[in-house]
Amino acid sequence: MGRRKLTKKQLQEIQIKREARFQGWEKNPTYKPEGSFPLEEGRRFFVKQGTCHKTGWFKFIEHIIEPSGHEYISCYGPYTKHWKPKLGTGFHSLRPEVISRVERNK
Repeated sequence: MGRRKLTKKQLQEIQIKREARFQGWEKNPTYKPEGSFPLEEGRRFFVKQGTCHKTGWFKFIEHIIEPSGHEYISCYGPYTKHWKPKLGTGFHSLRPEVISRVERNK
């Protein structure tokens, strides 16, 4: 028995529900940590041991602010300085205050 395809109207309803769930969220392609270089998509930043559950270099994706006021950094990592993946490499959401330093070059 084959899987039933959704109609165009059903797909539109699903899309409306998804958009409503994220209404009020702010997604910024850049973030400026205090006293550091600005984070832009693809720029790497370092998270020091003891500040977070993961340590190493991460690749910035976007800065997100929820309607409740919580903010976090969407990123991919961790990596070593020479761009070798470490254990647990994947997509992560980190608090902005765990950023230790930002790489000068993109």
